[in-house]
Amino acid sequence: MSTCTALIIPADTNAAARIDTIDAGLKNLQALVGGNIEAVSGDDWHFYLNEEG
Repeated sequence: MSTCTALIIPADTNAAARIDTIDAGLKNLQALVGGNIEAVSGDDWHFYLNEEG
């Protein structure tokens, strides 16, 4: 299991953003975004979102 520190920004604008240590495995990332993931990366950062979002 690999973990990372993540800024989690919910799609629901009424829910608060939070920083959390998460399991960075595929199944967990899919659960967090509510489906298949799409990755976007820069030089020293990356984020995941629902590929249909």
